[in-house]
Amino acid sequence: LADFTAAVDLNGVELLLDADADTSISADTDDRIDFKIANTDHFSLSSSSGDTVFKPLTDAKDLIFQQFDGNKVLEINDSGFVGIGGNSNAAGEIRIFEDTDDGNNYVGLKVGNVSTAYTLVFPNADGSNGQAMVTNGSGVLSFTDVTANVALDDVQTGDAAVTLATSAGNITIDAQGNDTDIIFKGTDGSADTTFLTLDGSAAGAASFNGAITANAGVVIDNITIDGTEIDLSSGDLTLDVEGDIVLDANGADVIFKDDGTEYGRVTNSSTDFVIQTAVSDKDFVIKGNDGGSTITPFTIDMSAGGDLFLTGGLIDLKNDGSAVSQIKFYCESSNAHAQTLQGAPHSESASNTLTLPSSGGNSTLVTDASTSTLTNNSDYDLYIFADKTLEHHFQNQRFQIFPNKFRFNLFALFKLRKLIKDHKIQILHCHGSKSILLGRWVSWITKVELIATVHANKKRPVATNGFRKTIVVNELLKKTYPAAEVIGNWVNPKLEILNSSRDGNFIAVGRLEKIKRFDLLIHAWKGIDEKLEIIGDGLEKNNLLAIIKDNNLADQITIRSEVNSQELGNIYRRAKGLIITSSREGGPRVALEAAAFNLPVFGTNVGVMGELFPQEVLADPNNEEEVISLIRSFVPLAKNIDVSAIKERIFESYTVESSAKKVGKIYDSVLSNSL
Repeated sequence: LADFTAAVDLNGVELLLDADADTSISADTDDRIDFKIANTDHFSLSSSSGDTVFKPLTDAKDLIFQQFDGNKVLEINDSGFVGIGGNSNAAGEIRIFEDTDDGNNYVGLKVGNVSTAYTLVFPNADGSNGQAMVTNGSGVLSFTDVTANVALDDVQTGDAAVTLATSAGNITIDAQGNDTDIIFKGTDGSADTTFLTLDGSAAGAASFNGAITANAGVVIDNITIDGTEIDLSSGDLTLDVEGDIVLDANGADVIFKDDGTEYGRVTNSSTDFVIQTAVSDKDFVIKGNDGGSTITPFTIDMSAGGDLFLTGGLIDLKNDGSAVSQIKFYCESSNAHAQTLQGAPHSESASNTLTLPSSGGNSTLVTDASTSTLTNNSDYDLYIFADKTLEHHFQNQRFQIFPNKFRFNLFALFKLRKLIKDHKIQILHCHGSKSILLGRWVSWITKVELIATVHANKKRPVATNGFRKTIVVNELLKKTYPAAEVIGNWVNPKLEILNSSRDGNFIAVGRLEKIKRFDLLIHAWKGIDEKLEIIGDGLEKNNLLAIIKDNNLADQITIRSEVNSQELGNIYRRAKGLIITSSREGGPRVALEAAAFNLPVFGTNVGVMGELFPQEVLADPNNEEEVISLIRSFVPLAKNIDVSAIKERIFESYTVESSAKKVGKIYDSVLSNSL
């Protein structure tokens, strides 16, 4: 409409603006326009003495001005203040512009990143000329005089570099309070840091927070420290510390000199601690004080290849609990061979003294060749009758080569009779089925006491009737020989036993014969993502190599022959586990050895396996599927199998010393009953 007033006269009637009739404009009060939003009176416009009045119509409510994006730019708060709002980009700001005739410049007031809100209260009256406004620390401002001479405790923090300089004379910093310090501070990495403190209660003793750099050296009394050298012009130098003295040489050597000449050093060699004498043919000597007298208990003669001299008269060899103490005596040819003097195991439960011969000139200590254990019983002479292939195991004159490869051998029978007669043999101890048969025959033509040791079950077990005593090597054999005494195999005493790191290959150890069933182990290895090393030699080697090739397992399975005791020990120290697949066994001794190295052992339930290891790691030797399933199940678990309790039992019961002691008692019993 061209003339809305002429067309419509509301005359105080409310004008509804929205569809639900709760937002409106009305002028029912004379000379005032009311605005209602959401059915609530919000504000009005009116006139007062010619002034325009903008008034909220609800008590305790604020007037808020927002930008399009919702940010608050101005708030007139019912509590009596005006707020200038900020946003995520900047703080709020009040700008007071200059006269537009002068330009468009302004003075702005805004806040920074304050941690606590505060209010400044202005003074009630103006100050005097030259005065400055200060705060009392609680937000109350007041005017104060600014003078040219300012007390140092009134100097405020500045925001620019400061220089203290004088063209002549000294600069004196004087902390005049009694025992007060002079402190130098600064900011290091945003942290308020004390760099230097001069202690006024200790005559100015200096305490530096960090390192002191003095490129021209430092002189302290008659000590000069410069570069890489500390010089003392006279007297002795004492290092006296409350804690420890640490020598940290990144070059790996701590060198000792006398007037410039090196006489010794301590070296870190691949983390080995090396003590080295530096002068040719000069000895390494340890001295001590015994009852006030200087003694030399320890000397290593460097002019004699390292001969060791101990003057105390007593040597105690203790160990870490993993094996009995040993002393090794090496031969003169590049230390190629060693003889070991070994203590008795814990199972002997005794401490004994071995006394060397005191008369008769130079003599040789001989051993019980079957056990390598020194005997203290002078009533026995021991002879070994065995095949020539075993001669190298028994290095003394009481070994007699004796062929015994066949069950029926008249030549062997009459040779054995002659040996018994010539050496006045009282006890014939027969090992294995061939020897047991030969022993029974020779007993018909000699007066010799017989002892049999059965090492494994045969398809046709050998009879031991007529023998004074039968020994079996495991409990399973007692089912066949109920009256027998069990004396088990033992860990090879030549092995240097340490816990395996279990970071090498899985292993199987034994003669390469059909009874060991290594062919079954090879078939079981298909699909296993691990390396397997078979240790041994024998007639089945070529057949096993062919099986490995036919199954495309050459990258995973290897056969290693001609391994000596030292090399076998090294293999045990890294292996992940030992697998037994034999169909019959007396021991197997390799299971004892592997467990002694803290290796997991699993496989067929033969020999002593059922006596030592839990049934969960054993399979029926006559059930190939069960054996294969066991191997494939336990290979992934082997690294976490704990055999510490089994290892402890082996060192208690399966040692050469404990077995030799039991055999010796049987000899004593047989001899005493035959007298």
